[in-house]
Amino acid sequence: MTDDAPQGPGPAAGRRKRATPLQVVDAPQSAPPRLVKPARAKRRHSLALASFLLLVAGPITAVFVYLYAFAADQYASYAAFSVRKQDFNTAMSVFGALPTLSSGTADIEVIHEFIQSRDLVAKLDAELDLRKRFSLRRDTDPVFGLKPDAAIEDLVTYWNRMVVPQLNSSNGILTLETHAFTPQDAQEINAAVLRESSDLVERLSQIAQEDAIRQARDELGLATARLKTARIALATFRKQERIIDPNADYQSQMGLMAQLEQKLAEVLIERDLLEGAPDKDPRKANADRKIAAIRNRIEAERKQVASDGNSDRTKQLYATFGTYEGLLVDQEFAEKTYTSALSALDEAQAEAKHKSRYLAAHILPSLAQTPEYPRRIILGTMFSVLAFFTWVLVILIAYSLRDRR
Repeated sequence: MTDDAPQGPGPAAGRRKRATPLQVVDAPQSAPPRLVKPARAKRRHSLALASFLLLVAGPITAVFVYLYAFAADQYASYAAFSVRKQDFNTAMSVFGALPTLSSGTADIEVIHEFIQSRDLVAKLDAELDLRKRFSLRRDTDPVFGLKPDAAIEDLVTYWNRMVVPQLNSSNGILTLETHAFTPQDAQEINAAVLRESSDLVERLSQIAQEDAIRQARDELGLATARLKTARIALATFRKQERIIDPNADYQSQMGLMAQLEQKLAEVLIERDLLEGAPDKDPRKANADRKIAAIRNRIEAERKQVASDGNSDRTKQLYATFGTYEGLLVDQEFAEKTYTSALSALDEAQAEAKHKSRYLAAHILPSLAQTPEYPRRIILGTMFSVLAFFTWVLVILIAYSLRDRR
C-alpha cells in the first residue's frame, strides 16, 4: 500500500498524515484582502468645522480687529505713598495715660478703602468732571469708554477699573495706578487722589488730636474740682477746730513739757543740795513748793494734750491730728493731680501744633509718554484660549449626546 492510498476508519481517521522529512506539506491559502473605502466628510464633520468657525475663528478675529482698529489707547500714571507719624511722649495722668497718636497699617488700609469709595468718586467727578474724561473715546471705543450720562453706580464701577490701588501690607506702601485716555488726565486724576488722601490723613490726625485735647481738658477739670474740694475741706476743718496747724501746736505743747521737765530736774538738784540744811530751812520749803508746782503743771499739760474734752488751742489734739493729716494728704494729692493734668493739657496742645500724621509720597504722579493699555496681545490671547476651550467643551458635549442615542 502506497502513501496515497486512502486511510480506512480507525483511531487515526481524520488526522493529517504526518509528513516525512522528504515530503512537503501544502501551506494553507490566506483570505483575499479587503478593500478599504476612502474617508469621506460626514455631516458631523461639517458641523464641527462650522462651529469652530462660529465659536473660535470668527470671535477671535473680531476681537483682534476691535482691539487694534477701534480700542483707544490708555495712558497710565503711577504714584506711591505711605502714612508716616511723629512720635510724642504723652504725659501720664493719675486717671490714666492720654491716648497716643499712633499710626500704622490701619491708616494705609483706610486710605486704600477710601480710594475705592463712592464719596471720593462723587467729589472728584464734581471737581474734574470724570464722566467727560472717561467718555472721551466713547464714540469710537464703546467697550472701554464710559457712557457720558452714566449713573453714579456705573461711574464707581468704571472708576475701580481705571484707578487701581495696590497695598503692600508688609511695608505699608500703597501704589496707585490710574488710567485715562490722555496722559494729562491720568496725571491729574492721580494727583487729585493723592491730594484727597493726604487731606483724609490730616483729618484723621486732627480728630485724634482733638480727642486728646478734650480728654486732657476733662482731666484738668476733674483735677481742679478735686483740688477745690480738698482745700475747702481743710479750711473748714481749721475753722471748726480753731487750729491752723496741729503739727505746730503739738510741737509747741511738747516743747513746753520738755522745758517743764528740764526745770523740774534743776529744782530737784537744788533740793538735793539742801539735804544737810535744817528741816525748818525756808529754802527746803521753797524748793518743795517749786517741785510740786512744776509736777502739777507737767501733769496738767499731759492731761490737756491727751484729753478728749474741749480746749482753746488743743481741742482733742490726738483725735484731730489724724483727720488733719488725712485732709492734708488729700490736698497734696489733688495738687499733684492738678499739676499733672495741666502739664498733660499743655503737651496735648503742643502736639496739636505739629502734624503728627502725614502722607509721604515717595513717587509723585508720573506723566506717561506711551500708552500701556489696553494690552491687546494679552487680552486677545486670553479670549482666544477661552473661545477654544469653550468650543472643545461644546464638541465633547455634542459627541457625548450622540453616543447615547
